[in-house]
Amino acid sequence: MPEPQTALKDLAAPAWMTALFWAISLGIRSRAREANVRYRYLFMHPSGEDLKFLSRLVSEGKLKPVVDSSYPLEKIADAFAALEQGRAKGKIVVTMDTRGS
Repeated sequence: MPEPQTALKDLAAPAWMTALFWAISLGIRSRAREANVRYRYLFMHPSGEDLKFLSRLVSEGKLKPVVDSSYPLEKIADAFAALEQGRAKGKIVVTMDTRGS
């Protein structure tokens, strides 16, 4: 759920959108505060620099991706079926065998 900082920093949105994001993210921001963690919604845009940055955060243990399940490319239909169920507790990953490349 987007939070107020998304409207301010990422979108340079008007005040009404900041207020809307504040209201719709209140629950998740409260749960994050109770768990003593920071919550920030990010809009992602294709960027090699951003991917390097995220990779470094993962390597340093500062970002911990949550993977619900993983499927080989040959089972991509099963991956989409799982995605459409809407019950994933993390990302659904499709892997490709690169040994033949």
